Amino acid sequence: MAVTITPTWVQGQDLEVDLVYKEGPDANSLTVIDLSTGYDVRMDIFEATSLTRLYTFNSSALTDVDPITVGSQPDSVTEAVLSSGAGGTPNIAISVSRNLTLPGGELYSSISGTPNKLTFLGDIFLRNTAANKQWKIASLTITVEKSYTLWP
Repeated sequence: MAVTITPTWVQGQDLEVDLVYKEGPDANSLTVIDLSTGYDVRMDIFEATSLTRLYTFNSSALTDVDPITVGSQPDSVTEAVLSSGAGGTPNIAISVSRNLTLPGGELYSSISGTPNKLTFLGDIFLRNTAANKQWKIASLTITVEKSYTLWP
């Protein structure tokens, strides 16, 4: 079952999305899963009104981030790290760069447009690479708080 995450992201600030992924037969017997090998994660951010994909975050290179668009759109930048989750630390860490909200960034034209679009949607999928099975682990509604200081 996917959780819902509703962060507020201050424009010009880095955002860390840290999760502890657990599995178990029921809610009372969940254990942290070691995701350090055999797993990949992907998070996409969309404009809330048009549902246009604005950016993809991933833990390994992707050959095509947008199968709907003709041609291949590869992405070799990895912004997510998967770990064991030992000691209760997050086993999924996604770094969302401030540059996305600054001039030239993928979200900037939406944030600074008329009207301002400050709500973005997203989801996070986890894939077991050995079993080639994937599932949605989170839905996101991100609210951007506009800033006057735009420091790259």
